[in-house]
Amino acid sequence: MKELTDNMRNQCLIARLNIRINLRLSTQLLFIWEPPDPGELKLNTDGSVTPDSARNGGIFRDQYGTVLLCYTEQGGMLLVLHQELKTILNGLRIGVRECYRNIKVASDSRIVAQILNKMETMPWMVENEVLEI
Repeated sequence: MKELTDNMRNQCLIARLNIRINLRLSTQLLFIWEPPDPGELKLNTDGSVTPDSARNGGIFRDQYGTVLLCYTEQGGMLLVLHQELKTILNGLRIGVRECYRNIKVASDSRIVAQILNKMETMPWMVENEVLEI
């Protein structure tokens, strides 16, 4: 079997065909946590999918790295892109509920950053999440 890279085109195709497949990451990047500026909070998020489950979660920290709140959720579409966007949306909802202001969101998903910054077209299956964010 030929290897597929993890990109928007392949994710959309796999979702449309309703098949499960492990995509090979095209590149690996090292991420180091950087504190937010004074007066800001940082929300770090991540989504994960296995062949039979989907999970996502996030963590709020202040400029000193103090953990203010963590959250996790299970369920939803078995698509990493959906989980990555869903956890950002959930985190922002929690931030509003907790009266947090000046939230800086950090995700390890390049495609999510590109979609949210309008550098990549949003796929139809995550349109609701993107529009609400």
